[in-house]
Amino acid sequence: MLEIKELVSLRKRLLNAKNALKVPLGELAGFQNKKLLKELEKLNKKPVEALKNQITEIEKKIRSLIKKDEQLNNLFALVTSVDGVGEAAAGLPQPRCDFLGDYYYHRRAAPQ
Repeated sequence: MLEIKELVSLRKRLLNAKNALKVPLGELAGFQNKKLLKELEKLNKKPVEALKNQITEIEKKIRSLIKKDEQLNNLFALVTSVDGVGEAAAGLPQPRCDFLGDYYYHRRAAPQ
């Protein structure tokens, strides 16, 4: 669970970095010279793509770790099987919304 939490935290930092690169260009779209805006978008494209690729790799690693733990995998499948509940709502990308982790640790700590 600690490894998943750290990967989720890293994913969040990378998403923030990606948004920090993309959002200002969107805000400038109506105010800047179109030629300058295209040049800025071109310069921004490679770093944004690299961040997207890194985020995808982290998400694959998180899913892999979940699949390795049978109990966590079953719980994750159950939670995400509900209509409208995806990985985000299940707590995967938000370290502070750690429904799966809380449940998992409480179940392990409970007397058998």
